[in-house]
Amino acid sequence: MGGIALMILVILVILLMIGLGIGGEFFYRKAVALNDKEFIGQAIIAGVYPLDDPWRTERMWYEKANHQILTIQSTDNLILSAIYLAENPDSKKVALLAHGYTGNLKEMAPYAKRYAEMGFNVLVPDARGHGESEGNYIGFGWHERKDYLQWIQLMLEKVGKDTEIALFGISMGGATVMNVSGEPLPANVKVIVEDCGYSSVTGELAHQLKEMYHLPAFPLVLITSLITKIRSNYWFSEASSVNQVKKNKFQCSLSMVRRIHLFQQKCFMRYTKRMRRLKRCISHHMQRMQKPIKKIKKPIKKWFKNLFLPI
Repeated sequence: MGGIALMILVILVILLMIGLGIGGEFFYRKAVALNDKEFIGQAIIAGVYPLDDPWRTERMWYEKANHQILTIQSTDNLILSAIYLAENPDSKKVALLAHGYTGNLKEMAPYAKRYAEMGFNVLVPDARGHGESEGNYIGFGWHERKDYLQWIQLMLEKVGKDTEIALFGISMGGATVMNVSGEPLPANVKVIVEDCGYSSVTGELAHQLKEMYHLPAFPLVLITSLITKIRSNYWFSEASSVNQVKKNKFQCSLSMVRRIHLFQQKCFMRYTKRMRRLKRCISHHMQRMQKPIKKIKKPIKKWFKNLFLPI
């Protein structure tokens, strides 16, 4: 009887491992892999602007703006594409924008227009695996951080060594610019603005497992992370915006009010009414990291005036 029980136990363990492997593979394909990019950015089609689109004016401006397509070759030999909007040819200020998960550069039209109106030239890359950029997986802002270091260098070469650079990202783009903040940056990077980025890939995917499939994070996230390491060369655990922000030399502040306040610190985070629907928009880990906030009492410097879109 003991031998039969042991055999049954072994069979059950094998079946469990097979089931978890299948589950991890499914979740990898669902969240990370990009075997078919047709779904990415499919709602934003050049020249099509529904009358009820709240950003219709901005998208039309985006299509007609003075622009140039730029490319770089990533450290892992992917050709990455970006649009450079040179609406202010005499300006030495460049805003480098980062779009969200499964989006593309066109979704950044409202932000690009605002920065252009403030006197910036604007560079908007397609993240690896998105839009016109090569790649078959999503890096969740981790591998993208290295790509953005290359984009920064390209702007210094193109615009000049005295260029002043602002980084801005939403959602996954927010995580991207936070991850960039922890890397060695040239003094030309003057401000980093993140909007609704997540604190870690592990936490974000654990939340999505619970919300979408009502499944516990363990062990599926761990198994999916292993598959991601094998196929896409990164662990979820290493892709931590929290750890990157801890490393950076910017002083970071967190605003949890509906209307944005501007602070003396050079790195900004915002939390709006729209974002409150995203439960893990900014985790308690990130909140604990924030340094004491002091509002600017004197007139706002021109560099930051009207920096954010109205909410």
